[in-house]
Amino acid sequence: MNNLPDILFISSNDFGTLWYQRQALAVHFAKAGHRVFYFNKTPQRWPEPVRVIKWLIKRTKNANQTHLPENLKIVKPFWLVPTETLRPINRKLVRQTLKKLDIKNAIVIADVPSYNSLEAIEQIQPEKIVYVNVHNYDDSDRIVASIIDSEKALIQQADFLFATSEYNTERTTRISGGRKVLRSLPGTNYELFTKTFRGDETQKAATICFFGMVHDMVDIELYNRLSERFKIIFIGDIVGNIRKLISDNIELRPAAGQNKLAEQLKGVDIIGLFYKQNAYTKGVIPAKIFECLATGKPILVSGIKEDPVYSEHVHHFDGTEEAAVEIIRNLGQTETQEKIKNRQAAAAQADWQKRFESFRSIIFSENKDLPKFSVLMSVYEKDEPEFFRDAMESVLAQTAKPNEIVLVKDGPLNAELEKVINEYKQKTDGLLKIVSFKENKGLGAALAEGIKNCTFDIVGRMDADDISVPQRFEKQLTFLKNNPDIDVASCYLAAFERGPEKVLFVRRGPLLHEQIAKKFRFRFCMNHAPSMFRKKAVLEAGNYMPFAGLEDYLLWAKMLLNGAKMATIGQVLYYHRWEKELLKRRSGFKRAVQQIKLQKELLKIGFINRLQFMRNVLIRTIAAILPQGLTKRLRIIFGI
Repeated sequence: MNNLPDILFISSNDFGTLWYQRQALAVHFAKAGHRVFYFNKTPQRWPEPVRVIKWLIKRTKNANQTHLPENLKIVKPFWLVPTETLRPINRKLVRQTLKKLDIKNAIVIADVPSYNSLEAIEQIQPEKIVYVNVHNYDDSDRIVASIIDSEKALIQQADFLFATSEYNTERTTRISGGRKVLRSLPGTNYELFTKTFRGDETQKAATICFFGMVHDMVDIELYNRLSERFKIIFIGDIVGNIRKLISDNIELRPAAGQNKLAEQLKGVDIIGLFYKQNAYTKGVIPAKIFECLATGKPILVSGIKEDPVYSEHVHHFDGTEEAAVEIIRNLGQTETQEKIKNRQAAAAQADWQKRFESFRSIIFSENKDLPKFSVLMSVYEKDEPEFFRDAMESVLAQTAKPNEIVLVKDGPLNAELEKVINEYKQKTDGLLKIVSFKENKGLGAALAEGIKNCTFDIVGRMDADDISVPQRFEKQLTFLKNNPDIDVASCYLAAFERGPEKVLFVRRGPLLHEQIAKKFRFRFCMNHAPSMFRKKAVLEAGNYMPFAGLEDYLLWAKMLLNGAKMATIGQVLYYHRWEKELLKRRSGFKRAVQQIKLQKELLKIGFINRLQFMRNVLIRTIAAILPQGLTKRLRIIFGI
């Protein structure tokens, strides 16, 4: 048994006939010894009824996959369209899918930037996240609206960003705020497809072939017109109602695997890639382009943006019949031996083995150049010594070690707590910086003083009785490094009673700043205890203020008003202790009064308007005075 991480591909493509980048990489990762899980045909749009029926039929069939490595598993998840409304249902469906697979220490490689992919990432807690932008999502008519937000969240959380086309590289760079985006180009089985070259293609110039999926972006009209002069062959699945638009002159052949496709291409003289020019096609690169180059045959291309990686090796034209005929007529002069040789040389560099080696070396590279940071904690006399010990141990067990731990002693402590603190002072050799209050002033005052004593600009919060998962700080530091415009990075937390193995509920929340800023006017939607923030942004907003258990809400509100940007990492990186005393402090008449005072303060500083104030007071007062048992039950059900 090896120690290689599992690899999980989340793809919109079927692991069927002609391999795209995802299928080829999956096979090569499996051959390299990884356990590979390929999530097949995950949805990203509302499908046509005919395609749903075909998909359901395919699910019932077990395709012959004897040619695949044993450690590559094709998973056919039953997930719904990834809309915001269906998200709770999809979360359960994703959980059911993953429960059967026992995926461990995984690297997730996603080309579908949907909420379903984010749900899978939450469940798996991967070591690394890789996003490959293969579609032009600026063409929003082809996707569900939620993809725009979920893609931005995935880009923020991803450790590595790739894009297949020049346009999508620029697009992903723009969305990420200037992060480095690498090209991840299509490839080919060079040895197989180069054998399809005969040498007499330009002399015959009689047969034009298009292979791949025949959909509504293919310029069927141009193929129909050319079929009056040349033999036209389509090899591939025909989508929807496109078949009725295709001329009877065109020979239709079913989709073929690589070996059968290569055999059929031997009889072809010219490869024709004719597309309709639109918002989508301007942003993509044909996935089959390097198979086409490997054949050595003349390639005519129209309707898609020229890309430097292949433009000099093909014949671009304006999509008119006259221009296509003119190019074909002159192939004897334009198709020189040098042009053919260069075309195949470009394909040789795109062989899948080379593509895999380059891709793998990048995502396995280590980038531990993370900024220094402080951890801010506060402890008071009612904290349990053993719980405090658990919290400290989780901080010291982090994969990214803190450069200092600022601990505020909020008033006199009992002997047991003092004993534990002294133990860690000796154990950490100067890492622990103690700030002491002579009397208890409350969490807000303690954190306000503590942050002033933090040496470093990045500060990670930690409650004195909670537990951070070992990768928490590393993931938050990486997130802040990759997203320098974000001032606060929080994460999901799991609330537990007795021990972290018994989770009561997971408190999630919106992932993007725009979503957080909108919802925060109505409810506390970003966890404070597991947050990591930039000290400067906190101080510029006026720092923490004493506010009887609601200082976190007030601080976030002030920071939002001051222009700070916030985000949540969609993974459980923190376990929050949920004891009876905590529920007691957050319920009852006294809590209702505190909530009303907070809403008054938010109204005073201009964070909410009067209508929002009245709504919030009504809802929060009712919530505060509900019986504790009912409150607990509601929190478990709704994760709030």
